[in-house]
Amino acid sequence: MKKTSALAAALSGSGARVSGSKPLPEPAETPTVQPIVSPPIEKKPQPGRVGTMAITVHMDEAVRHQLKMIALEEKRTVHSVVAESFNLMFASRRKPEIAK
Repeated sequence: MKKTSALAAALSGSGARVSGSKPLPEPAETPTVQPIVSPPIEKKPQPGRVGTMAITVHMDEAVRHQLKMIALEEKRTVHSVVAESFNLMFASRRKPEIAK
């Protein structure tokens, strides 16, 4: 018995002429694959990050470069330069300088 493709079957059912249709190969049996489920990993925060929150901003690449250059020139971390800038902003608004 000759198998026809779904398109050929649909065309022949509509009365359209089907020529050169080839039989479809028998589909190979695919083994059932069970996914490997790992137990959930407990993430513990780094000790220095306990009680802190990330603050993310998007700036031009030039701003990032300049910030890193200031930190490099002053032999400081970017974190300490950003904390200083926050404290300067807080002081200008008469708020406590709380950034560390």
